[in-house]
Amino acid sequence: MDDMRKAVDRYPHSGTGLDSLLDLWVVIPDDDNDMPFVSRAVCVTVAGDFHVITARGSEIVVPLDVGWHPLRLRRVYASGTTGECIAGD
Repeated sequence: MDDMRKAVDRYPHSGTGLDSLLDLWVVIPDDDNDMPFVSRAVCVTVAGDFHVITARGSEIVVPLDVGWHPLRLRRVYASGTTGECIAGD
């Protein structure tokens, strides 16, 4: 049985459109579980490196400054992440 949480993509056909966000949540970095939903954007509140998995499954570490970033992410890892953010979909 798979106990890991997987992100739900509530907007699978809006990969590039970002007219408004319907929901926001504090991102709690987790090495084993996805966020509740795939983000449409993240607001970085503390700049740093973010070890992430994109909506399509690419794993990468990206440096991000404070501010809004139109990123479709399903996971932010605890290991390798030094910044803080909130996400929205």
